[in-house]
Amino acid sequence: MNTYYLILKGMNKDFAISEFSTLWNLYLDETIELHQVQNVLYTFKSKHNISSEETFLSRLTFTNYLGLELFRGTSFDEFKSTLLNLDFSYLEGKTFGIEQKTFGQGEIIPSKELAHPIWDSLKNPKVNLKHPHTWFVNFQLPNSKDFIFTQGIYKNDKDYLERMPKLRPVAMPYTLKSDMARAACNLLNLKEESVVLDPFCGIGGILLEAYDLGFEVMGNDISFNDLELLRKNFKHYYPKAQYSLTCKDSSHPIFASNSIDGIVSDIPYGRSSRKLGIDLYKNFLENARNYLKPGSRMVIIYANFVEFKELALQYFKEVQEIDQYINKSMTRHILVLEKK
Repeated sequence: MNTYYLILKGMNKDFAISEFSTLWNLYLDETIELHQVQNVLYTFKSKHNISSEETFLSRLTFTNYLGLELFRGTSFDEFKSTLLNLDFSYLEGKTFGIEQKTFGQGEIIPSKELAHPIWDSLKNPKVNLKHPHTWFVNFQLPNSKDFIFTQGIYKNDKDYLERMPKLRPVAMPYTLKSDMARAACNLLNLKEESVVLDPFCGIGGILLEAYDLGFEVMGNDISFNDLELLRKNFKHYYPKAQYSLTCKDSSHPIFASNSIDGIVSDIPYGRSSRKLGIDLYKNFLENARNYLKPGSRMVIIYANFVEFKELALQYFKEVQEIDQYINKSMTRHILVLEKK
């Protein structure tokens, strides 16, 4: 069994754990259990020995780092001795870098000392701390002398930050941030080229992320003006993108039965939607259940002041729910549902 270590994004660890576990199981067909080591550092065991070429790694949003444990020691002398006995011949002619991360109080070892055993084992060592071909991360834990030396597999380049609402050509108040939208899409448990629908797509924040993840995207909104703004956002980021849009009332049937692989949406909860009351959500849920293929998922984001979940469970089976605090008056709930 291999031991892996994760550094998760701290804003919502439950969201991060769910996203990572969902994608790991989807692509590697293995259920894993993450255990917290310290703060945002987690570990798990797996039968797989994965490389940085795994497709699902590029989809991760709330994972900052993934590394494979090479060894664990209890003193720096043991650390150096073990490093000298490891085979680093695969680094010949390639660059490498080492960094150290401490969580709380911990002894800090200069990076040069960490690198010396590897440097000395190579004929032509090359260090590149900014963009190494291979990198290593050494973890030191508080209240412990343990060293956990890992070889990096994945670092998050966070390119989705370029699509944050404030950077889009068009944004609206309380628009879902791109990282939340992306992670919500990942909870659909779908691989690339699956058909994903946002029935309340607005100006397209969720669909931008779904498209970037490789899905075939479909959007619907009752506002023609919002759809025009969506087109502006897509043209800015993906000028050649192919996508399908309809301008209809989501409380009425729109799409064919069993035609959609997944639905993800930040449902409306403004004044106009509240005037429609339960009927909007009830009719939408009936239609959504009809659109989805058997066993498919729907991820709905709704506000704490909206009565949605109890109604949704009349039509769908709950997979999980994650809370995302926004401010003192608003919490968003990420509800993952499955067609019964």
